[in-house]
Amino acid sequence: MTPGYKEKDFFTACPPSYCRKGGPEIRYPFRLQSNPPYCGAPGLVLSCLGNDTLLSLPESGSYKVIAIKYRYSEITIKLGEPWSDCQVQNFSSTSLTTPVYTPPTASLVNCSKAWNDAREREEYGVTPISCLSSADHFVYLADASMVMSALPLDCVVVSTNLVLPEWGKGVPRAEVMLTWNSPVGYSCADCEWAGGRCIFDRTINQASCSFPGQPGCPSYSHQAITIHTQVALATGGEPFQLLVSLVSVYARWRAIFFPIASLFGLCLRSAIWMPV
Repeated sequence: MTPGYKEKDFFTACPPSYCRKGGPEIRYPFRLQSNPPYCGAPGLVLSCLGNDTLLSLPESGSYKVIAIKYRYSEITIKLGEPWSDCQVQNFSSTSLTTPVYTPPTASLVNCSKAWNDAREREEYGVTPISCLSSADHFVYLADASMVMSALPLDCVVVSTNLVLPEWGKGVPRAEVMLTWNSPVGYSCADCEWAGGRCIFDRTINQASCSFPGQPGCPSYSHQAITIHTQVALATGGEPFQLLVSLVSVYARWRAIFFPIASLFGLCLRSAIWMPV
């Protein structure tokens, strides 16, 4: 703990960083390897190599970071170049899975007949892999969340636990979106949805949601926010009464909830930040 530590000290010690102009913004819960440990959460460390932002994974090496979505706890990395559709069979999801990061997974499906219903394939997250197919068999990459009973009778799963890459114009790109699995990450995502910025408050030794540049909006810690919400909803008057019904579905509809809540002012955005 640092005596007299305040929010402005955090933003001074841990300002947003970039490996290049226009590159991914690196800020809490991420930090650059060269920054003090308190500038980021455990395991969420990035580095710069020239103009590239890199994420290092213990089992598979370093990957270029394409984008970071703080609201969704997602970071997109580039798998490598050159790239072809055939490479999807070589990327096991276990190579990108760590205690912190989880990739989307897929299965490789082999069919004796072409799966011609494009609408049905799109519904189930199935994409043809032409370079692995031939005149008498057709190979598809299917989202692992797909119900396997939905497969046509002439199709069988030939490989599982593969990485599900991002798609562009109907073909897989050499990119994959990882989700970071961290209690701090979840809370910070909620803070971002509320219009705040996540920081590490060393006076209480935990993450806090800050609203810089918004007069009258204080910071709220993980525990304080839940208490503040309960009190606000009980005593806050008409705007809060309208939100009571929305709070019950908060976890599922926060993308809709926060923009509506922000219209009422009164620091509702900070009052409603709750962990899910």
